[in-house]
Amino acid sequence: MTLSEDKLSEDKEVCSVVATCRDAPVTPGVTIEDACRLIPHGQSKKYKAKGNPAGGAYNWTATGGISIVGAANTKVVEVKGDTISGAVDDAELKVEYTHSGKKDSDSVKLTVYAITDIKAKIKSTPRLTARAGRANPADYNFTSTETAEAMAVGKCLVLMKGKLQDVDLEATVSPATTPIGWDVKRAGDDSAKLGKATPTVTRDGGNFRKATLKTDERGSFYVRAFGDCKGTNKFQASEAFRLLPLVLVEAKLHRSRSRTHTGHITATVGGGSFRLRTGSFNIAAPNTEAIHMNATVDVVSGGPNGRRHLDRVFAGWINNERANENIRASYAGPHSRFSIFASNRTSATGAGNTFIPGDPAPALVAPPLLDSGRGSPGTGGETATLTRSRVKSKTNRSLGQRWIVESVDSPGDSAPLTHPHFGTALNRYHFELFFSTALAFWTNVSGVSGASGDIADRVYAVIQDYHWDMRGEWTVSALGVVTNVTPMSVAISGPRKATKPYNAGAVTAANAAVGGKKLTNKRKDRAKRKTWMDAYEKGGGAVTGRNVIHDPACEAHDVNCEVRPPTGLSLLANDGRT
Repeated sequence: MTLSEDKLSEDKEVCSVVATCRDAPVTPGVTIEDACRLIPHGQSKKYKAKGNPAGGAYNWTATGGISIVGAANTKVVEVKGDTISGAVDDAELKVEYTHSGKKDSDSVKLTVYAITDIKAKIKSTPRLTARAGRANPADYNFTSTETAEAMAVGKCLVLMKGKLQDVDLEATVSPATTPIGWDVKRAGDDSAKLGKATPTVTRDGGNFRKATLKTDERGSFYVRAFGDCKGTNKFQASEAFRLLPLVLVEAKLHRSRSRTHTGHITATVGGGSFRLRTGSFNIAAPNTEAIHMNATVDVVSGGPNGRRHLDRVFAGWINNERANENIRASYAGPHSRFSIFASNRTSATGAGNTFIPGDPAPALVAPPLLDSGRGSPGTGGETATLTRSRVKSKTNRSLGQRWIVESVDSPGDSAPLTHPHFGTALNRYHFELFFSTALAFWTNVSGVSGASGDIADRVYAVIQDYHWDMRGEWTVSALGVVTNVTPMSVAISGPRKATKPYNAGAVTAANAAVGGKKLTNKRKDRAKRKTWMDAYEKGGGAVTGRNVIHDPACEAHDVNCEVRPPTGLSLLANDGRT
């Protein structure tokens, strides 16, 4: 009996301990799960709490510019953003959880935000040379308030693809310090042949409202600014956003067909002058002109056929006088009259804007200088191109179009048979000009080829540039007989070549730029040969020749192309002081 009583006693003690554990007071806990701290203005989001142990009661409250929609005593509650926050985290959502007469609570700070628009700043191609009184052109500002995926004319930004200046982006957000994310998606109706890649958008590390866009893909896209709920820069469908519809247009040289001609050049005497003519600027008969600039180009944008908004794209040949002219009329005496670029040419009192003894000294202007005879040259669009420049034809292809872009140029000159000051006779005439030309593309959202000031008629993307030169010399007898002593040449430069002795440092830099790869003259290495030559020149290496294909396109100032005034024609004068 004793053992049984002892056992019974032990069992009773165990039961007592168990009963004590079961009757211990409950301490509840509650957390708001995976809470997004952003609520778009005027929209609602659901928030979920987890109470522990189960079976308790929930009670939600909201303060600040938010309110609870429907029941506030459930595990999941709907919260609406009623009023845009004055500052980040100025609203609060709180849940209280009650179990067995005891309570716990959790809260989360919320921000009611709104994204109003995306502003894009598109930088105009700058002047190549800083000149007094010649400021850089104004940049463009484009604002999009879109939320629907559409590529409507006027609401869509159309730009050229290439190594151009970055586009600055900024979202208008309230409150201003709301965390914002950025991404890009390709339009759903783009042809599969355009690929899947999207242009590069980089969020500003110090200000998430800002980002930069590179124009490094082709096709139709939507640049998106959105509330970055979780700080991951990943879009969630529940967040507010704005879209910037964007079309990027690729222009790629198919074939270069530029040619020079000397068969129609004439040097004559008449009317008291020596006259040199190299053509008549007849674009309809290009074989009769000194140079026919001509290229076929494949142009591709977005959409099902790669031709979206190509009516907002334009092209032309931009010509520069890249060096001082070497045109000299020699007279008995000896005396001379030679061409110059002078900003004060109106101060010249001799015939033909000739500075003579007693005149102020010429205020010389250094090239390169824009060479265009168009009205208001260098103010945008085709005003930077040669007067005869045109897109001759556009032919639809399965993807995009093939364009023929051409122009002609036939520089000529004249010199008086008698020196404008000293009165002696002309006996020799030397003619030598140095040009650079660029095949450029630009866009204009208004569909105007000229200088309308609309986006982006001052952004020039170059796909080919080359040098071309003219040279000839003649003697003139006392009887007016003209003899060609140096046959006239009009020559387009060949590709760049490094000149000897090679610059060792530049060679090292160039080799590094192509990863040390040994390059061939085959087409497959063309892009890398260009990279090598670019790096060699940048490293201080000297080169001869200039005929470069740019794929992707480069901005005009990056290939030493001047697109801004003044023009050489507006400065052209003569120095006859000696």
